Amino acid sequence: MVVFALISRVSDGLPLSATTDHETSHRVLDSKKCAKMLSKKASSVPDRCSLHTGSHWLYLISSLGVSFITLCEESYPTVLAFCFLDELQREFICSYDAKKVKNVSRPYALIEFNIILQKIKQRYNNTRSLKPRTNLNDMSQEVKLRPPHRLSLSDVDEGRTYHQMDDSIISENYKSLPGNHNPPLGWIGKFTVGLCILWASYHFIRCGAIVSSGPVVLKEHFDEVSVSIAAFFGGFVSSVLQAYFVASIASFRIIKAFLTAMLITLCCSLLYMDGWMEGWLAYGHIASCWLAALVIMCRRRIETKLPNYTV
Repeated sequence: MVVFALISRVSDGLPLSATTDHETSHRVLDSKKCAKMLSKKASSVPDRCSLHTGSHWLYLISSLGVSFITLCEESYPTVLAFCFLDELQREFICSYDAKKVKNVSRPYALIEFNIILQKIKQRYNNTRSLKPRTNLNDMSQEVKLRPPHRLSLSDVDEGRTYHQMDDSIISENYKSLPGNHNPPLGWIGKFTVGLCILWASYHFIRCGAIVSSGPVVLKEHFDEVSVSIAAFFGGFVSSVLQAYFVASIASFRIIKAFLTAMLITLCCSLLYMDGWMEGWLAYGHIASCWLAALVIMCRRRIETKLPNYTV
């Protein structure tokens, strides 16, 4: 069945009219969000396309600066969906001219068209007695000869994640998270995380080698090795923390990035001066820790601003 329909202006994605059925299903609500985001992308996608949200199908057609989107259940025939959009388009163009659409300045200014929209929707949800005004054979042939462009969620989500729609289709799901979330980690970030893990492993191995030398050696040279053990351990902990801060967005990240970089610089300096670390290793770790600090400070949260319409 046809679940939802949305009419918007192509140039800026401003919603003009839509069905106003009250929905409580998380799957439908999340698919509606996808539809509203798709409407904002109408100017950059083909004039006939489809999108699978994970639990529903979205179909879009655009004409004369207006986009028409319908949200259908997975079992609803594609041909009927495009017949529905075609009829919806005809009725809308007959009701409003291009100047009227262009002068609209607020969302859902043409919501009165919902009366016609609901009537068409009810007809197409009663497939047994349906008599579409668009010839089914012609539409079937058109869809076959010119199939709609298949979009993916990544084409409209801009890195956002949403509420999980279906546990069995993880790769196509959205996870609804209010507020902010982590931006994707680029190749520089992944490279920096790898460096941090490499240096953490180095400090852990060296610290373990000293500790495993035996209690007798540690007792005799405690004053000499105690500072080195602390420095190696501090370098290990700081490197692990830096890897974590690079991979995620932490609060007060600038302060934490600066403190961890300073601690690593101090530890490497002590180890170099005491002869526990060669110069090129010390300088290399100091350089990589400040690189990690720069990456941490430059990363920003992505603001998740979902359409929050009353429809």
